[in-house]
Amino acid sequence: MSDEGVKIPLGYADIPSHKLFACDPPKQIYHYTDFNGVSGIIESKSLWLTKLSYLNDKSELTLAIDLFRSQAASWANKIGDGEKAKFLRDASHQLQSFSNTNICVASFCEDGDLLSQWRSYGNDGSGVAIEFDAHSLTSLSRPAPMNLWKCVYSREEQQTVVEGLIEILLRSYDVVGATRTTNWENTKKDIIGYFNTTFLTVAPVIKNYHFSEEREWRIITASMPFTDDNWFSRVSNNRVAQYYKLRFDLVDNGKYGFVNGVIVGPTREPTQVAEAISVLMHKNGYCHKHVGHSQIPYRS
Repeated sequence: MSDEGVKIPLGYADIPSHKLFACDPPKQIYHYTDFNGVSGIIESKSLWLTKLSYLNDKSELTLAIDLFRSQAASWANKIGDGEKAKFLRDASHQLQSFSNTNICVASFCEDGDLLSQWRSYGNDGSGVAIEFDAHSLTSLSRPAPMNLWKCVYSREEQQTVVEGLIEILLRSYDVVGATRTTNWENTKKDIIGYFNTTFLTVAPVIKNYHFSEEREWRIITASMPFTDDNWFSRVSNNRVAQYYKLRFDLVDNGKYGFVNGVIVGPTREPTQVAEAISVLMHKNGYCHKHVGHSQIPYRS
């Protein structure tokens, strides 16, 4: 965001602590899913990213909002400028109303053979972990603006990120306020609106510390218009959800080289499943390097 040539620091890179989440990913990351999921991904040549407000764990977003509100209240009490303190409180109170924005996410793990992941996301072992080349995966940002970011689990680092968000919000207030116009009240609303977009893009990296074993990375999109051809809404007896279809065929010349392979979970017939998935990938044009299976002695 800028105003008459003045840069207003409301981007994620303006957050002093952004390197805690916007850092280089490991060489490969893994997306756990069941057999239906891997077939759908391979055959549709796409990942289905879930709208933020439709995630299974609603506490993920509320955790970030609650942390921000707690810190904002503390900061506001220490600000000598009453108008500025009110601005911070207003921004804090409005976060929930912006939480329905069309930001979508997809989750990955640094470990491709983790029992807790098989149990939670790999159909209790009867599933797979798709191995992606993390650096090549970022090429998918060309058709849809997105980031691949690391989740932050420790309370100390989460507070550092949240405090950084407060810093850029107040810095923006100061930058714009130095040249304020007769439309100052509307301008403050605009600042809060832009800030909420940044906040809701960063918020999905803040996760409960109990899940730290997952070492999760997330694709997080910008807010996507529901009129986009790759935006879908699904209503069934079991679930209501909205998704953004991140298509593989728009990059990589149709070779899908960012999919390194697949690890089959600790199912009863891993060799047969691995063979079937390898054929499925070849038939659909993937240049994968391997299809292996879990080394965990576990059977659901």
